[in-house]
Amino acid sequence: MPVIASPADLATVPDLLDEDGDEFCACEDLRPEMIAAVCRAGFLPMGLDLPELPLLLVKSHHQRAVLEFQRLHVQRNVRRSARGLSVFVDRHFADTIGAVVETHGDGWLIPPLVKAFTALHRHPFQGVQTHSVEVYCGETLVAGEVGYCSRGVYTSLSGFHRRSGSGTVQMVASAALLRTGGLRFWDLGMEAGYKLSLGAELLPRREFLALYHSGEAISGATDAGGGLVTPCGPHSCEELVNEERWRERQRKIVSSGG
Repeated sequence: MPVIASPADLATVPDLLDEDGDEFCACEDLRPEMIAAVCRAGFLPMGLDLPELPLLLVKSHHQRAVLEFQRLHVQRNVRRSARGLSVFVDRHFADTIGAVVETHGDGWLIPPLVKAFTALHRHPFQGVQTHSVEVYCGETLVAGEVGYCSRGVYTSLSGFHRRSGSGTVQMVASAALLRTGGLRFWDLGMEAGYKLSLGAELLPRREFLALYHSGEAISGATDAGGGLVTPCGPHSCEELVNEERWRERQRKIVSSGG
């Protein structure tokens, strides 16, 4: 696995990985400033808890799942699942990232990385800020995710759900909020069937990085806030999902010439 030491080395990551055939570089620096630099460079920060010392893994996927909002596909059952649910942004970041770790374990969300993400939530650095998107039934947190904004793009890190259908509701509601906030696109990370079913497409590494680094100046998102108005909510998940379904119907009408 290639090793880097500082933010200045991030420019070499694509070449190092092309030569190595891997998706990961390793780094000993887990400070929030380094995590922010990794995010801003278009890579995904992950952790590896070795007995000797924790490591930062800088991941650049062979293929990255990207959702452009006009491609969003909303399945029929999402509207029913959304009834009675509300969504917030950044209401309880600590609870949400804690629920993610509780659900999936700390295999890569190791404590030093959670600490750095929490710091970037409170104090954005060089236009990078972490966020939580939270879905509630009443006052009960039933689904959510953590991610970050940079360069007018929102990148998902990891999520969870505790009620059937609530995870999909959270993603569709998130898409509505992200589009409203002026984000250029949604970076969904690694390939997964549910992401493709939402309308995401897979981009090769170099193509993704070129897209990620383009268009920042014309984005409606601010560099400091990343495009999400925070904290915000509650918003009705049912209304957000219905809005997306309405937009989808309009696209079909236009594409069919009706």
